[in-house]
Amino acid sequence: MLESVRKAYDPKDCWSKVAKRLCGRSLFGRPRLDWPAAIRDFLREYAEFERDYGHVLKATYETVDDFLERLVYRLTLNDDLNQTERSAVLVALKKGTAMPSVHGERAKALLLKACFEMGRRRPTPPDILRRDPGMRMISVDDLLTYPLATPLPKSGRIESATACLMPEYHLAWANSIADREYSRAVHEVSLHYENLGRAFEEINARGPSSDVEREFWSKYKSMANTIR
Repeated sequence: MLESVRKAYDPKDCWSKVAKRLCGRSLFGRPRLDWPAAIRDFLREYAEFERDYGHVLKATYETVDDFLERLVYRLTLNDDLNQTERSAVLVALKKGTAMPSVHGERAKALLLKACFEMGRRRPTPPDILRRDPGMRMISVDDLLTYPLATPLPKSGRIESATACLMPEYHLAWANSIADREYSRAVHEVSLHYENLGRAFEEINARGPSSDVEREFWSKYKSMANTIR
């Protein structure tokens, strides 16, 4: 799986130096990929970029480790990672320590693909305020649903009914209006649900149990209508 991901990317399409170096098409005859070292090198490069130039993920204004945290939680919900692996990977993401051993090849491949995708899309700001759900962004859902050996489309349209369920679109709009509280709430709530529509339904049925859930619950519908 790891090799199929690596071979899917062309160094000419990447801005990331690490991605250019690791692309399968530039590695003919070289040893198999060292996954922990590859993820470590990507994270170091992106941390340096964010420190010197700002967010790599201009569409949602997430840090790279925040995006990967959402991906890691979804992989756990999908049983691609167990709870122990999730905790260890999150520590590595947040502290910049060595990536732990992960047994699931699919989980490792998806984390690698996410890093390649971030190194493939130029970190330039999209036109966030236009009413076009085809904003250039990377989504956790796309990573999980597209074939591993196929790069994600750099742009494309998505049904508004689907877009309004996706954390990425809520994060983009929240940051376009500088609503940091809602952005933080979307991130936290999205860690525990497959999509925001399901999160809202459950929280609405039982009532918010925290300030974060209350912030999300109070604004979700109006933000979803804006995205539509």
